[in-house]
Amino acid sequence: MARMQLASPPASVQSTLRPELMILADGTTIEWAPLATACGCEIGPSGVTVDPRIAESSRDAVLHFALETALWGRIDQRSNPVIRAAHALAAAHATDALINLYPRAEASTVREGLPPALARLIAAAVSPVMPADLTEIVEACGRIGEGRMFADDTWQAFLRLKSIAVPTMALMLRDGDNRLDLDPETGCNRYGGSPFPRANIIEYSSSTAADLSALSLRAAEVTRRGLMVAAAQDRVSAALSSTAEWIKLDLLRTLGIDPEDAIFPVLAASGTTAIMMATHIASAGDGRTTLAIMIGPDETGRGVPAAVVGRHPAPCAPSGVLVPQNGPIAGMATETQIMRLAIRNNQGRPVAPDSLAEPIAGIVARERSAGRKVVLHVVEGSKTGLVAPGIATVLSLRRWFPDLAIVVDACQLRTGYAVLRRYLKAGCMVALTGSKFMGGPPFSGALLVPAQMFDGMAALPAGFADYSWRHDWPAEDEGRCAGLPASGNAGLLLRWRGALAEMEAFAEQPAAKVASLLDEIGRTVRAALLAMSDIVPLPAVPATGADSEPWAGRPSIFTFAVRARHNDGWLDEAALRRLHILLSTDVSDRLPATAGIEQRRLAAQICHIGQPVGFAAGAHSAGLRIAIGARSIADAARHGGLEILRRDVDDVLAKLRLLLDLGL
Repeated sequence: MARMQLASPPASVQSTLRPELMILADGTTIEWAPLATACGCEIGPSGVTVDPRIAESSRDAVLHFALETALWGRIDQRSNPVIRAAHALAAAHATDALINLYPRAEASTVREGLPPALARLIAAAVSPVMPADLTEIVEACGRIGEGRMFADDTWQAFLRLKSIAVPTMALMLRDGDNRLDLDPETGCNRYGGSPFPRANIIEYSSSTAADLSALSLRAAEVTRRGLMVAAAQDRVSAALSSTAEWIKLDLLRTLGIDPEDAIFPVLAASGTTAIMMATHIASAGDGRTTLAIMIGPDETGRGVPAAVVGRHPAPCAPSGVLVPQNGPIAGMATETQIMRLAIRNNQGRPVAPDSLAEPIAGIVARERSAGRKVVLHVVEGSKTGLVAPGIATVLSLRRWFPDLAIVVDACQLRTGYAVLRRYLKAGCMVALTGSKFMGGPPFSGALLVPAQMFDGMAALPAGFADYSWRHDWPAEDEGRCAGLPASGNAGLLLRWRGALAEMEAFAEQPAAKVASLLDEIGRTVRAALLAMSDIVPLPAVPATGADSEPWAGRPSIFTFAVRARHNDGWLDEAALRRLHILLSTDVSDRLPATAGIEQRRLAAQICHIGQPVGFAAGAHSAGLRIAIGARSIADAARHGGLEILRRDVDDVLAKLRLLLDLGL
């Protein structure tokens, strides 16, 4: 599939548009002038005019419709009335999806202010069946031109475009996880993230999920435009297949893996799904009962233990199908047992990674002698940045037990790529995401599989049809993937294209400079945490990276407990979750009338930090996280970036103190 590039719009346009509209406007000129048209805009293939007399609340929606229509016109330049009308319906369908991303109150206001002719067109585009008065509706918007429009032909032409006639931001929310679902009141997902690029927020949430960046959106929009071309030519499935192959090749290239190294990426909606895939690859077709040794399961994804034993980790699968949480996944072995090894001691301090080698080896030897299959799950960057047992121990275990199946959870992707390549060379499978440290769109997962791991693998379980698509897997495995849907997952592909853009931008930074910046950032964050009496930093050790990129050994997740004001204890995970929500919310309307200007500024500031993580042992049962990601590092590399970071960290902690003072 051919690659496309976008050019930046004129500066005069950039200064007035929201980021998502500025990106959509690439290649289109925009003018504002009074018009006599019923839909509030005039549209040509290279330029649009919008009537400024439209209700201000609805102008962005009208402009979006105009830009989408113009884009379809450039992509498919056939000028007959059927095609022009289909383009208008596709643009109206996309505009409806855009409005649905807004918080409920805002969306209602936008719809009330739409020109009536455009509102009717949108209603037609989202109708499950062709409206009887379709010709009249389209004619009212002036989108037929000369010639006769045949309603049935128009509807069929529109249906061919419909699956891609969705804004990039909305497409990226599809076929991922119900944690991407937007709260109708706030317009944010369960992590507090927005589907739009946002300005003026403080964001240190890369341990969980970050907001969509303009860089990610621009890269994903390029891919969507390629899919729009394919839709106009009625070859979406083939385009999704080729796009998936390009993304897999680009992922290998970005990680420094030669395609000749026989490492096969499998795309996954999330890190948990990637672990589920690894479980099947490691165990299926073996015939023995499996024991999964999980290192630090308390500091990995909540659904991972369920996925490891062949059970649904959540009530909704990536396909959108409702499933029984913790119920068996059809076709997966559910006899797997889990043995958990903690990575923190009874005082909550991290254990020495190399201290785990002997107990792991003893368990493996005992279970193998009892005739059981053993799969070892190691963590290369936990929710708090811990590594256990580390690459050196894993390589020793491989020497002692050459056929031991090992799954590396590197979903945080805070480990140097050289270490990941060593794991792969040793025959380990590696699960990763592009949406945590790298800051790509949430739920961009992948599993890297050495070719030999596919030997003897059974056909994929029937239940995987709810979690995966045919094009996610290697083309060479077509037979074993026959039960998967062939339709393709456009949302996952767009998310990965955005994530790869973030990874490539990070790779442009010199490794030594990144290491130096992380040292300075670490000093800044630790000093700020120590200066506040209501919190205490929790002990952690960074990913070990002496034989990897210089930056990989520096800490980038800073976890801290928060003192309870009503007693001498510490806030638990539930209380920290409420505090986390308030930090990422404008609470200025909850201040007393006597609040000062600075208090009101802090209360209104959106502070998006890492969600709380719970601990099984120690004096502190849970902690919040300031997680520094690749995007923050790139910002710090710019002139004045470190000073901005210091100010932002101070604001996060000042708002936290304000919330505690107010008892919110």
